[in-house]
Amino acid sequence: MRTHFRHVVLYAILAPAWAAAFTPINLATGWNLMGNSDPGSINVANTLGVSGVTTV
Repeated sequence: MRTHFRHVVLYAILAPAWAAAFTPINLATGWNLMGNSDPGSINVANTLGVSGVTTV
């Protein structure tokens, strides 16, 4: 029972982060304000599927 409870708690904690990590981002042409809640850096061109990005 304890193991099951731990799995349920772990899922409850990780599910929102997992969903956010795989949620598509829709950007409009022009300026878009976005945030990165991950403490590590991200490769913008690969993450957003765009080319020509030199800085963020």
